Parts: sequence; structure tokens; C-alpha cells
Amino acid sequence: PTSPAVPQVCTFCADGTVPDGLEDMELTEGEGDMEGMSCADFSLSFGSIDASDDACGANQAFAWASCGCPTLPPPVENPSCTLCEGGADFLDSANKALCEELQTFTGLVTAAFALLSCDSYRDAAVGCVCPEGELGVS
Repeated sequence: PTSPAVPQVCTFCADGTVPDGLEDMELTEGEGDMEGMSCADFSLSFGSIDASDDACGANQAFAWASCGCPTLPPPVENPSCTLCEGGADFLDSANKALCEELQTFTGLVTAAFALLSCDSYRDAAVGCVCPEGELGVS
């Protein structure tokens, strides 16, 4: 008989690190009442999240965006929200690497939190150039 797999707890940063000074940083991005929470308080919520859950990657993405984590978790396969239509690659621009990180971030957080609007992330992706044109320009 095989024993059940022991769930892996989600780490605060995708690379397993915890930055210094979390009590002095707060979430600038977040779902629901998370926005404005200190990064130290936010880090306490990770112990109840399984590493394989979409919420783990999303929360690690928020920690990357607001709390000084050095890396994003791996991108979601076939994200429901892509910044370029149909998931097309960004065209070369000064911001291409940042835009690719923003795509990873958007895919992670919208996979876990359906209430987050894909359109709002597209509108915020100013300077990202897709085959259909530049994002964030109305």
C-alpha cells in the first residue's frame, strides 16, 4: 500500500526565500481585502495553502510584485488571461522582458482569483507591444 502524499506547504517566495523587512512593506496588489495588508501579515497566510494550489502561485506573484521576492513562480500553462490576443508573443520593445513578467503575473493571479479582471491588467500593460498594437493605449 502506498501512503498518501504529504501536501507541500506554499513558500512565501517562489524560490523559497523570505525577504528582510516584510513588516515595512505592504501589498500594492491583491485580491479582495488583501490590498494594503503588511507583507508580514500576508506571509502568515501561506501556511494554509498547498504548494500545488493555484492560490500558491498567485500569492507568490503578489509577493513578487509587492514584497521583494526575487522571482516569479513558473507561468500557468494555457492561462485564461493573456495580455496579447490569443496568447501571442510580445513584439520587441524596450519593455519586452517586463511585459513577459507581467504576462506570467497576470496568468497566475487570474487563474486563482476569477474576480480579477483580465481587461484591467491589459489596460495597465502600458508599453507592451502585441501584434495587434500597443497595450494600455486607448
